[in-house]
Amino acid sequence: MDPSLSQVYPHDAQGNPIDTPDWRDATNIQKEASAVDSPLIKAVRKYQNEPELLEAALAEEGCDVNSLDKYGMTALHLALKAKLPKVTRAATPAAPRRATRRAPPRPVRQVAMALLDTGKCDINLQSRRGFTPLMVAAWKGELECCEKLIELGAKLYVKDTGGRNAWGIAHDWHREDVLELFKKHDFHFHSVEIDKKVLREA
Repeated sequence: MDPSLSQVYPHDAQGNPIDTPDWRDATNIQKEASAVDSPLIKAVRKYQNEPELLEAALAEEGCDVNSLDKYGMTALHLALKAKLPKVTRAATPAAPRRATRRAPPRPVRQVAMALLDTGKCDINLQSRRGFTPLMVAAWKGELECCEKLIELGAKLYVKDTGGRNAWGIAHDWHREDVLELFKKHDFHFHSVEIDKKVLREA
């Protein structure tokens, strides 16, 4: 692994590392539920315990996969943010009832891929804080989802309201495998300047 991947870090005018205060490792997306949630967003929030709601919501006539919650996040943003457990813990003698009451957890990528497979997701849609699905996937270290989003045309150079692109977010959260993926696409923190120049000349 290239050691420079985690050494190149953006600094402010005083030479101090730039932090990303807007990014929090919050994974319980059910706590953010509100009355504005669409049936699809509600289904994603409840997926771990009621997975059948997702299929029903997607099959519903007029389903808008790009509907927003109160923070401007789509169902895809939320699915990636949730980071659902990938392994079901075995029941223990100390807590047998608790283990049997819960439905088996399902991987986050199963939900995200189901949404992406509709072909209707706006993969570059930004939340109110400027987060794209690729940024959220990078934040959570979801390598396969990052690969899929890039394959579908996710914009790499977009920044959030804190001035951070997906590379910076992956760096802050030490997602080295995601940084390696970005390196293959010649993408790094300063790519924004290169991409803007390309856009102006296009």
